[in-house]
Amino acid sequence: MPDTWEEWTPIIVAIVTALLLKKIVQFLFRRSEKQHELRGRGYSLIKHSLYVLIYCAATIVVIYNMPPLRQIALSLLASAGILAIILGFAAQHAFSNIVSGIFIILFKPFKVGDIIEMSEHLMGVVEDITLRHTVIRNFEHRRIVVPNAEMSREVIVNSDIRDARIRKHYNINLAYSANVELAMAIIVEEAIRHPLCIDNRSPEEIAAEAPIVEIKLIGLNNYSLNLRAWIWAKNAENAFDLACDLNLIIKKRFDEAGIPLALPHYVISNHLPEITTKT
Repeated sequence: MPDTWEEWTPIIVAIVTALLLKKIVQFLFRRSEKQHELRGRGYSLIKHSLYVLIYCAATIVVIYNMPPLRQIALSLLASAGILAIILGFAAQHAFSNIVSGIFIILFKPFKVGDIIEMSEHLMGVVEDITLRHTVIRNFEHRRIVVPNAEMSREVIVNSDIRDARIRKHYNINLAYSANVELAMAIIVEEAIRHPLCIDNRSPEEIAAEAPIVEIKLIGLNNYSLNLRAWIWAKNAENAFDLACDLNLIIKKRFDEAGIPLALPHYVISNHLPEITTKT
């Protein structure tokens, strides 16, 4: 044990500093929760991980300033070196997930409640974010557990980050014999009438009488006229419901107005070459 005040000073300073740092971390996280809504199990894990680092640093200072403990610690570290290397290689994938989880929690490319899309077959609502994995609930109400390292490598489409509004691209293909102007008028009319359609025009666009729903003929295909309407909705879920409702409503309106939808045409020939035989 230290015998003089000079030997006790760094130990006391280390303990007091650790307690002060813990209070500072608590204050910073409490303020962040109020300002940025940083809640959840992931933030709690980060906070407690910082506590562990602070206590470990203080413990190292204490041990270093106590010669008997220092000798024991050096012996233990020397004997545990090879084991630490083996464990490091074995747990590198787990560490990769933890580091990726910390980055996700800190930089917030998505948060709990966001609708994200990672690939063509993986889309859903973020239900939980831990230091190891992210839980996504898809629209079949199934939970998909994705390691955070995979989440960090993927290109993620976030429908709710900053602004949840969606400009839905509503596409429909008409036959060449269809009345294009009438079809465009029906689509705009039914889209504006739908309760999930929102007016996203700026004051300048309203003053210039810009349309709420814009529609254009975007292509002349081999067998179809391609129309696209740009319709604004409050969020991705509303945009999906809006498009589904318009499919049914516009199909009925087109049938009543005699507007044919495009169908591909195929020509099948059963002509076979004549086979001659010599006798």
